[in-house]
Amino acid sequence: MGVLAENAANWRDSGRLTPRQRRAIPFLVASPTREAGCEAAGVSRSTLSEWLRQPAFAGALEAAEDAAFREALGRVQKATGKAAAALEALLESGTESVRLRAAVELLGVALRVRDVVVLEERLASLESRLGINRNGERSHAI
Repeated sequence: MGVLAENAANWRDSGRLTPRQRRAIPFLVASPTREAGCEAAGVSRSTLSEWLRQPAFAGALEAAEDAAFREALGRVQKATGKAAAALEALLESGTESVRLRAAVELLGVALRVRDVVVLEERLASLESRLGINRNGERSHAI
């Protein structure tokens, strides 16, 4: 739950949430299912359903989930160098099947990355032509 303590001040400071709702959010975010989150937080599923109909709570929960996701994504990004180095080292394995699997994985990743880069370039070009900035807002009238 450290991610929420550090990254989710925007929802913790909301005066529109009850103390019970603020206490429940970290459990809901950290649990693999809503049911497990409810159990860990000590709230019923029906209470959670009621809270989710409240825009302040739904928004706060979404903000906390986004913060947790961004932190996890950051950890994955930091580990990609190690993962690539491990695959690269496996290309020198004495076992042919290991070398083949590492090569297939590296090529697959390279192709997926290339596809993403091409799509990002095309999207940026379209957004530029439409006058849309990086935040998805119009930067000038067409």
